[in-house]
Amino acid sequence: MTTYLDHLPVELLYMIFQFMSNCDVIWTFFDVSPYLNAVLDNYNWRTLNFKSILKMRFDFICNHLNIQRVISLTLSDDLKTPGQVELFFNRFNLRDFINLRSLTLLSITNEVIYSILSDLPKLKYLTSLITECRSSQPLLLGQILTQLKSLESLSVSHGDIFDHNVALPLRNLKVLYAGTCNFLELRRLQMIAPSLVSLTISLQANHQLQLLSNSDIWSSLERLNLTLNRETTTTFTEIQRLLFRFYNLTHLTLNIRGSADNLADGHRWETCSTIIHLRKFNFIIEFTDSFMDDNRTANEILKSFSTPFWRDIKKWYVAITTHNVYTISCFDDQLFIVPTTSSPLSTSSDNHWFYSKTKRIKIDKNISSINLNRFYNLERFDVFDENKLLSIDNINQFIHLRHLITHQAISNTILDSI
Repeated sequence: MTTYLDHLPVELLYMIFQFMSNCDVIWTFFDVSPYLNAVLDNYNWRTLNFKSILKMRFDFICNHLNIQRVISLTLSDDLKTPGQVELFFNRFNLRDFINLRSLTLLSITNEVIYSILSDLPKLKYLTSLITECRSSQPLLLGQILTQLKSLESLSVSHGDIFDHNVALPLRNLKVLYAGTCNFLELRRLQMIAPSLVSLTISLQANHQLQLLSNSDIWSSLERLNLTLNRETTTTFTEIQRLLFRFYNLTHLTLNIRGSADNLADGHRWETCSTIIHLRKFNFIIEFTDSFMDDNRTANEILKSFSTPFWRDIKKWYVAITTHNVYTISCFDDQLFIVPTTSSPLSTSSDNHWFYSKTKRIKIDKNISSINLNRFYNLERFDVFDENKLLSIDNINQFIHLRHLITHQAISNTILDSI
């Protein structure tokens, strides 16, 4: 059967495909016409991500899958696709994906992954392995890791697998997301992965910083993403001592907790030699001593992060609340309650970053009129009744709106207009 799409040149179809996931491309265009089948046969659809996919589409794509072409594969056993990993490997043997370079397994358990572990060493081109454990137990990957000679990037949920199961150093491993590690796991990790250039890790206790600070093993690190347990506090001196070891750092992210007087001082941070040489610096500093509504303290902190070093040279802009200070690049979507919530104080010249990143808004029932035009990425909207909804000028402007919550019945007339 001939379709209008058969008259489009291959180059134009490829441009259309670039705006779709590979799974959607196969589902939409396969078996529509012989011409489109030929286009797909030569298309570079080597990356497949089955996360959140409908079962019908999953089955369709599996029935038409050329496994030797796949270089990146993502499977998930989360609530939207339970049992997907086991179902997939009931159809295929992992060892047959001979060109696979990246494997991502999300929300899995030991029971599920155990059946495919023996096939991992047979993937001679595998350079990236990402696992996300659904249970509180670590995945038993330790012994198999030493057989993955080409592995360059590894992501795990827990550091337990590094405690005693890995015998030989993983010298090709350059990028590691180590999950949460205790002291013994961290010490073991330093011996197992001596050649890291990028590390993302969450530490459980303050004394682990000393272990990092007293070793030159990871002096080649270029990227560090460090989180300290919420029960753990630290000081600027401890962080500075740690950073002194990592003189090759270009990207740093810190999620730490401590005294506002000690850590929320921009003048102090800009004296650290490692910070001076960074290209990118993100941080969230939680205060152990909230200063509540003390505007003087907040303004003093903002002033310390408003020097030419922060604003003009590095262009690292900072925002502050009563309980934390953070670079605006770390701003996480918060619930914006109108009118009790206001945009944070920041060193940025405007608040565009705040309005663009705020995705959830709740309207107080006592508000009579409201202008939300600046929140153009709104995804979740909570209003008391339909009158509040009617008071909003052009709600259809929120093209990303997915969730509408009302606390009273809403008429069909209102719904039809949305």
